[in-house]
Amino acid sequence: MALASPPPQVLLRAATEGMQRVLRAQGVDFPVEEAEGGADLPRTVELLRRAMALAPAGLPPMEVAYAAIKAMVEAVGDRNTVFLTPPEQARFNEQQQEPPPIVGIGVVLGEQEGRVVIVDVVEDSPAARGGILPQDVIVSVNGQSAAGRSLSEVRQLIVGEEGGQVVLVLFRPSTRETLTVALLRARITQPTASARMVAPEIGYLRLTQFREGAAARVAALLRELQAQGARGIILDLRNNPGGFLIESVNVASHFLADGVVTTVRGSRDRSTTYLVRAREPKVLANVAVLINRRSASASEVVAGALQDAGIPLVGEQTFGKGTVQLVYEFDDGSGLRLTVARYLTRNGREVEGVGLMPDMPVPFGLAVVGTSGDPQLQRAIAVVSQMVRPAALVGVRYP
Repeated sequence: MALASPPPQVLLRAATEGMQRVLRAQGVDFPVEEAEGGADLPRTVELLRRAMALAPAGLPPMEVAYAAIKAMVEAVGDRNTVFLTPPEQARFNEQQQEPPPIVGIGVVLGEQEGRVVIVDVVEDSPAARGGILPQDVIVSVNGQSAAGRSLSEVRQLIVGEEGGQVVLVLFRPSTRETLTVALLRARITQPTASARMVAPEIGYLRLTQFREGAAARVAALLRELQAQGARGIILDLRNNPGGFLIESVNVASHFLADGVVTTVRGSRDRSTTYLVRAREPKVLANVAVLINRRSASASEVVAGALQDAGIPLVGEQTFGKGTVQLVYEFDDGSGLRLTVARYLTRNGREVEGVGLMPDMPVPFGLAVVGTSGDPQLQRAIAVVSQMVRPAALVGVRYP
């Protein structure tokens, strides 16, 4: 089975507990006596009707229903089966589309131990050009201290009009130094796929998500790289959370001659095998794939298929999401992502909860993805260069 369903009574009991929690948080007590014979659907529906009627001002009754559904879905016990409220479903839908350009400095923020830190830096952004690195701690923004401020409050200090100046004071834990960096906000585009030459005869293709149309974009970029003289390709799947399965099959098909890409195994051991497709151009030699702990789902479909075909993976162990979800969207805008199957790699390996191990482990350290200081990219360049020009590199040692 792809997903072992708990008994209905477990799900219905969880729904009741969800109603109680959301009402209790609003100061409303909602005692429920255990029914003789356990929970059943008609009684749970009646409890939900009563709980929604008790919702106080400021709590829409549907929020009680959503809390019950969320609790019931969580009781399934699968990390990838989730219920999404209408705002959450809307955000999920937005993530499947090509993101519009945004104005900013090109950083992803996070919170660690009560401090706002730089989690990631966008390649070729003002922050990257200014030398900002992941793990830098924000001390102040334009003279205003970040101490005691939430992540959203610090973000509000940074945002503004294109061309406006942002002065950041940063603390860098790795060197124990305090830095002052002045940046100008710019319009930043984060395309699904991008490519450039990174060394003589070596093309670099980065894919950030398997959105609709991703494979077509990959095909176009591969042609551009080949036109620029690329004889070797580095496929960068780092920080790629996945997306549509069919896009991953199509992307993998550019790097495989024939055979299986992945096998999806559902309930009762029913399986669907996805074979290599006749995609052009075909790049069947001189390839390396970059992965890390944020490479997941469809990224692991591609990386696993290519690794099983003998293409080396460089970087770090992947996330380990080897399940397939069906997405249901309801009339009120809410949604359900339901795990229905597991996928196996080309050679039948499990990925769920395990991930993929790189053939060449390389820690990332403190760097910006895709830059000259990116140690994983530099190792991949060395690996593909040796494939392209082995005779010229005899005796050359790489880190």
